[in-house]
Amino acid sequence: RSSYFLQSAIKKSNQLPLEQLINLYNSVGWSAYTAQPAILNQAIINSLDIITAWQNQRLIGLIRTVGDGQTILYIQDLLVAPGFQQQGIGTKLM
Repeated sequence: RSSYFLQSAIKKSNQLPLEQLINLYNSVGWSAYTAQPAILNQAIINSLDIITAWQNQRLIGLIRTVGDGQTILYIQDLLVAPGFQQQGIGTKLM
């Protein structure tokens, strides 16, 4: 288990490697999202904001928001890979 997390590993982008997305969603058991990878990818692209956490080149966390862009904002997904949970990564993503 990694015991460090660097602030510089937080990024904002809705253009993410599909394989990395599938690996992260599968790692937390959200296989309904990964059953149709093209739909998952389009959902990420269409989200209001995507903020991610990385360890080197590996996607280890993600928060996804949806809404109307003006007054409504929902956190749709908040995921942290199991080996990186309980380290404050989810809090940093929030």
